[in-house]
Amino acid sequence: MAHHLEALRRVEGDAVTFAAPSPGRFTASVEAGRLVEPGQVLGQLQVLERRYLVTAPEGPALRVARLASRSAAAPVGWGDALVIATAAELDGEVSLSADTLELGELPPGAQVFRAPMAGQFYRRPTPEDPAFCEVGAVVTSGTRIGLVEVMKFFYPLLFDGAGQWRVERFLAEDGRPLEAGAPVMVIVPA
Repeated sequence: MAHHLEALRRVEGDAVTFAAPSPGRFTASVEAGRLVEPGQVLGQLQVLERRYLVTAPEGPALRVARLASRSAAAPVGWGDALVIATAAELDGEVSLSADTLELGELPPGAQVFRAPMAGQFYRRPTPEDPAFCEVGAVVTSGTRIGLVEVMKFFYPLLFDGAGQWRVERFLAEDGRPLEAGAPVMVIVPA
């Protein structure tokens, strides 16, 4: 089981600095330009013989401007800068969350399938391949809907409902970030 430590947060003008919650050796797992949301892993901190995943604290989503150190396992003291970030709205990209989307009128019996985890959502295995699931497809428990990328790992997004359902429409866009619980698609009984 991985142990977690929450990064310290300092606001300095337009920038937010995520700082070391303990002395140790820090290796970043984010890169410049990436969106960082609360609870997302920023990197790994080794304190003596124990390793901790350092996570972003509560607050708005931010975009990584730069890393405080480019070297792996860089020594840090308590409160030293790890990651410098700025407001995420720089290019209009925001995460799809459960409360940022108007669902509008839903057909009778419709349900909304929601993301079980936060990450980058992909509807296809590669840009050249067809989508795992299309509008009109019938899905059952275990049907692959897409992939969710979290820290360069790709996890299958599987439908986990009972019975047979038809995909009415997708709400999540291919290649865009999602929050846990964000709506992915509208489904109706098949």
